[in-house]
Formats: sequence, C-alpha cells, structure tokens
Amino acid sequence: MARKDNNHSHQHVQLFRLRRLQWGVGSHLCTTTIVIALYLLGLLPVAPAIIFACSSVLLNVLFYLMIRSGFNEHFNDPSLTGLQIVCALLPAVFVMYFITNAQARTVFLLIATGTMVFGMFSLRRRAIRNVGWTILATYLALLLALQVGAPERIDWRVEVVVMFAYASVIYLVSYLGGKLVNMRSRLKAQNKQLERMASLDPLTDLPNRRALMQTFQRATHQADRRDKDHESLSIGLLDIDNFKQINDSFGHDIGDAVLKKLSAKLRRTLRQEDFIGRFGGEEFLVLLPETALEAAEATGQRLCEATQQAVIEELPVSYSLSVSIGVTEYRPGEKIEATIKRADRALYEAKAGGRNRVIAANHLLPESGQVM
Repeated sequence: MARKDNNHSHQHVQLFRLRRLQWGVGSHLCTTTIVIALYLLGLLPVAPAIIFACSSVLLNVLFYLMIRSGFNEHFNDPSLTGLQIVCALLPAVFVMYFITNAQARTVFLLIATGTMVFGMFSLRRRAIRNVGWTILATYLALLLALQVGAPERIDWRVEVVVMFAYASVIYLVSYLGGKLVNMRSRLKAQNKQLERMASLDPLTDLPNRRALMQTFQRATHQADRRDKDHESLSIGLLDIDNFKQINDSFGHDIGDAVLKKLSAKLRRTLRQEDFIGRFGGEEFLVLLPETALEAAEATGQRLCEATQQAVIEELPVSYSLSVSIGVTEYRPGEKIEATIKRADRALYEAKAGGRNRVIAANHLLPESGQVM
C-alpha cells in the first residue's frame, strides 16, 4: 500500500514538473516574439530568426520527452531548471551575433535575468549564482566573437558598463535567491512537522485515527477496482485486555509505556504492506490488504502471541499482557463504518469469550439473525 502511495506521489511530482516546463515554453515564446520583431524592424536577417525558432521548439520538445520518460530522474536537479536556462542561451547567443544594433542585444540579457528569477524558486543559491556567471561568460564570449567577426557592431566602452551592471544584478539575484532558499527550507521543515502532527499519534508514533480512516478509504477504493482474485481486504480491531487495571494498579505513566512499546512490537509483527494505527485509547486498527478472512485470523493469532511475548520492563515479570482482536473482511461497495462495526462486534465477542483471542465476524450472528 505504501509503495502504491509513493508511486502516486512520484507521478504527481512529474506532472508538476511538466506544468513548470510550461513557464519555459512561455519564455521561449516571448523571446521568439522579440526575434520576429527584430526581423520585421530590419535589425536581424531572416535565416537566424528561423534557426532560433526551430531550435527553441526542438529544445522544449526534448525537455518534455526527458520528463515524460522519467530520464530527468538521472540528474541531480530532476526539474532540469538550471539545464533549461543554460540550454536556452545557445540559440539566444546565436541570434545576438547577427543583430546589427548593439542596444538591441541587451534585451536578451533582460530575458535571461527573468529566467534567473524563475530559477530562484527551485535552485539553490550556488546554482543560481553559477547560472548567472554562465550567462555573463557566454555574453563575454559573444563580444569576443563580434570583435573578431564584426567589430563595427561593438563598442567596448558601453559593453564594459553593461557587463558590470549585469554582474551586479547577478550578485543581487543570488543573494535574494539564497534568502528565498532558506525560507523554502524552513517552510518545508515546518510543513513536515505539521503533517506529522496531523497524521501521527504523539505517544505511540503510529498513524492516528484520522490517518487510519484516510488510508482505509484509499484501500477500499483499490479493493473495489481489483478483480475478484485480488480484491480481498480485511481489518482487525485490537484492544489491550484489562488496560484500565494497568492504569489503576501501576499508574498512567506505566500505561503509556505499555502503549508505546506494544505498538512498536505489533508494527514489527505485521507485513510491510499492512497498516496499523491507534484507533483510540487502547484500541488499534489493522488494515490487511489482499488478505482474506482466514488469513486475517492467522495474522490476529500472531499479534496475540507477539503481545504475550512482548517485554515490558515497566510491568512486573509475573504480569501477562494480552489483547483481544475482532477481524472481518471488507465487502466491496459497503461503507467503511459498516466494516468497522462488524469488527467491533467481533472484538466484543472476543472480550466476552474470555479475552486473549481472535474472533472473526463471519462466525457471529448479526442482529437480524442472518449468518454473516
């Protein structure tokens, strides 16, 4: 169950990366519009404009395929943000070489600055700074190429000022980017803490009732979609026997220790795909996916045996700790409350029958008198 949840989360992240790619596409469209405008104004020949448009389309298709295929997962930055910014420089520098007006070239530096600002939301401070220096170094290489191939298009007096100004912008964006990265890290840590508080029981460190019900709901949806050979889903409602007596005789601190240590023992006894959480008080709910009722009974027996074998140092050696368990199988299409109610009635029978035992719901007679 956890593995399927992880797969769903991974797909969600990949879709988010594809949506972010749309921002890159939008940036390329804006730049292409500027290139077309430069051509219409007579500042750029038609051939470089066409090459720029075709290369922009090719780059965006390439990044789309990398994310769609999952190849982006091989990179340190799976969002490919830095790589997208740097790759976009190549067609831009190519076009800038053919622009006849030196002032028009600075427009592309403004667009590059915009992409750096966008990178602040996903890149670390060092990565933002490296991207900025790469842009500046690429622009310097362009100026050197112009000095060799078309010196009449360059005025070093102006270009030195432009480069100094752009270096200042890079420093400022890197500084602000670092601040933003720190804020993101703090917010991420706080969100994780809030998520933990909202889904985990603070004493036992098991999922709380809210998380249990959400997981149970997802499990029933999966069971309803499966074929009959793999649709089985069973649950167990477990209660610690005579827990009130433990609290009354030894104190609530000892009772808390019992809950905490027994919770860890029960979790280790279950399969990896099983799910256990604190349902309330001394009650626990166990979800057993792809498990028929007979197998659920066997799991319940293992939990009973594990409880008796649990070492609770806070209790006297002579004290025998035990649990009672009611198990039932989910019926496709029914409400989860109905499934839990059957398990609760089975648990009641286990208590009434002497405790320290497992009772399955289909062994009981419902209130209507029909065999379950």
